[in-house]
Amino acid sequence: MYFPYLRGRQYELIALRELFSERAWLKEYITPIIEPVKVSPTLLSTLKMFNDQQQRYIIIRNPHVGSFVADSSKDKNATTFEKIIEEVDKGFAFSGVIVDKNCINSVNQLCHKGVNK
Repeated sequence: MYFPYLRGRQYELIALRELFSERAWLKEYITPIIEPVKVSPTLLSTLKMFNDQQQRYIIIRNPHVGSFVADSSKDKNATTFEKIIEEVDKGFAFSGVIVDKNCINSVNQLCHKGVNK
């Protein structure tokens, strides 16, 4: 199994779509990890294609690169963002999380609060 890590930029997403549309048998061996960098129609169409082909993928839920989080709250991106979330929730996506110092500190705080109760 191969898990390529991609930042979800336009040309990376297009390359994934072409790869899996031309070589559908690869879905057995490759599970892409996508860290979305912005809310875009290209991201949406890629996720739709993955779901249509029942292609597993991992989507990073706390992206650290790009403007995805900021873009998601803008009115002009609201519809596209909602559709992206709908596609992610269809069942072929696995959630990925970037574990960094902030994440570890949050988990430690939760664990210590739970121990004290």
